[in-house]
Amino acid sequence: MKQTLLLSLFATIFILASCKKNNVEIDQTIPLNSLSISNTFDWSTTNAINFSVANNDARFNDQIHVIYIYDLDPSNGGTVLAKGSSTTLEPFKTKLTFANGSKSVYVIKSAPDGSKVGQTVQINSSNLNLTFNSTSLVQSSIDLANGGERGAKLSVVGNTKFLSGIGDPNSSAKDSDGDLVNDNDDDYPNDKTKSFKNYSVNYKAGGSTLAFEDNWPQKGDYDFNDVVIKYRYLVVSNAKNLVTKVEADYTLVATGATYINGFGVQFPIKAGGASLIKAPAEVSFESKQDSLVLIVFKNSRELQSTWNTKKGEATSPVVNFSIEFNVLDSVKIKDFGTGVFNPFIWNTDKGRGHETHLIGKSPTKLASGFLFNSNDDASLTNKRYYSTKNNLPWAIEIPIADFYYPIETVSIDKAYSNFSDWATSSGLKSNEWYKILSGGTVSDLIYKIK
Repeated sequence: MKQTLLLSLFATIFILASCKKNNVEIDQTIPLNSLSISNTFDWSTTNAINFSVANNDARFNDQIHVIYIYDLDPSNGGTVLAKGSSTTLEPFKTKLTFANGSKSVYVIKSAPDGSKVGQTVQINSSNLNLTFNSTSLVQSSIDLANGGERGAKLSVVGNTKFLSGIGDPNSSAKDSDGDLVNDNDDDYPNDKTKSFKNYSVNYKAGGSTLAFEDNWPQKGDYDFNDVVIKYRYLVVSNAKNLVTKVEADYTLVATGATYINGFGVQFPIKAGGASLIKAPAEVSFESKQDSLVLIVFKNSRELQSTWNTKKGEATSPVVNFSIEFNVLDSVKIKDFGTGVFNPFIWNTDKGRGHETHLIGKSPTKLASGFLFNSNDDASLTNKRYYSTKNNLPWAIEIPIADFYYPIETVSIDKAYSNFSDWATSSGLKSNEWYKILSGGTVSDLIYKIK
């Protein structure tokens, strides 16, 4: 009996000792490759929300009212995300992208006489419908049809705010370019082809980040630093809510790979449906495609001589691409959106067909279809492009511009300890795992561009 107890004691001591080496805790966490990930998890850090804002204000017949969507009440510092036209015959419809966890927006309707009514809208669905009925609501506050009084006056009825006295009532009715949008509401008052600015997520704080692995269809080391790109979009629409212009900014931040990679973006427009206005010489629309594919660069190594993923190594400057193109097709803003679109890299060492996209995004016409369900790819089995057997991705999008990606060969779940919690909970937990202040970052394992 004593012998048995001694053996049990020694075994316990051995097990405890084996968890340490030189007084350093051995990592007991489950490797990313072995995590149990739901096959329905899309690895998205953002949500696309469809808005439909109807207008039952019959005081102005079928004249254009302008709808503003803010991230929060502008009187509390909110910034505008989107604008568009609405009449009593047709609502304003758009599609906006928000970081996961966003709870509400603030929507304002500006009438033809310049009077405004605003309301907070909770984000509780992927399809949000709102109806402004100024006639009945205004009667309980201020008679906006009569212009209110000069100077700012704000009153609150429930969750709705009414603003009158925006300034000179005569100037509010001015329409310099004849597009039927008042100058005060028109972002381009002297250009009939353009009326409203619409912004991608986090635009004014620099945009978002794309992080790629480049070894598809084989798994990589999951450091997500083979190609790192910051991006943001300004989408311009006209008085009929048709997209007329896109301004895109891309910044190549890191190229942590021995492979040479190219980068492009597919847009929801037919091939030939746009014309470049402004772009660096190497940027072009790709031929032999059935949709609009913008090629930003073809050789990542020519752009950065060092990787920007190894501490102690010289840092290569980031490379900026400022691109503008006119949209020639009649595409509604609700169908075009302001989101990530369909970005991808391709491994030029392996061939143009070796495209890598965000999980669930479709390949372009030039991708090599025979590669799906080969090696570690399980796209056809999962019925979801660019996913492994256990639903791991080859690329992720992060809704902040200054994402500190892992250093070379360090898996992202090691650099960000909350990453696994986010992934295994299908995004229900730790949905801001990528933020330094979230407390889940291992500072020695992330790279910061100096």
